[in-house]
Amino acid sequence: MEMRREVMRKSIHFTGVLYLPLYIFTGKTITLGVVGFLTLTALLIEMLRRKYEILPVWILNPYERKGVGAYVYFGLAALILTTFLSAEAAIVGVVVGSVGDGVSGLVKAYQKTRLRWLKGAPSTSMFFSSFLALLFLSWNFDLKLDYLALLATCVAGAFIESKQIKIKDFYINDNLSVPLLSGVLYQAVS
Repeated sequence: MEMRREVMRKSIHFTGVLYLPLYIFTGKTITLGVVGFLTLTALLIEMLRRKYEILPVWILNPYERKGVGAYVYFGLAALILTTFLSAEAAIVGVVVGSVGDGVSGLVKAYQKTRLRWLKGAPSTSMFFSSFLALLFLSWNFDLKLDYLALLATCVAGAFIESKQIKIKDFYINDNLSVPLLSGVLYQAVS
């Protein structure tokens, strides 16, 4: 049951891959408009969810039920990446945050029931899934990526996802930190 729930939740994560063709085929302005609209919609859903519990229980983790849903953090990250970074850096950040974090979450759920002995599997899966997805997408969409910077970014994304970032008493959600830091690192290194 836990694994089925996680597959359903992460299938929402994987829709982040649609960001790449959106950006490639429509450009920055339209992408920014779509991402802005979706982020505002996520904020509206979040406000309604808190007041009327409009979302199914399986979509949210227990900590999200009391706090803010991951989709809001991811929307904010995509909005910031699209606004301030190059197309390549924004795409890298979004793909690492959606594919990498999604696969990592599935491996974590599977690990809880079957692979308890295998330490580091979520981080390793995040690295490989992000890197391979970005290679595949770059070849199929003729996206010119710096592969050395991509390698460093995927390693950093996996590391960031495996550690909780805390500023004072506030934990930064990985759906915000992973895409943002991955995109910024790619921009800086490439």
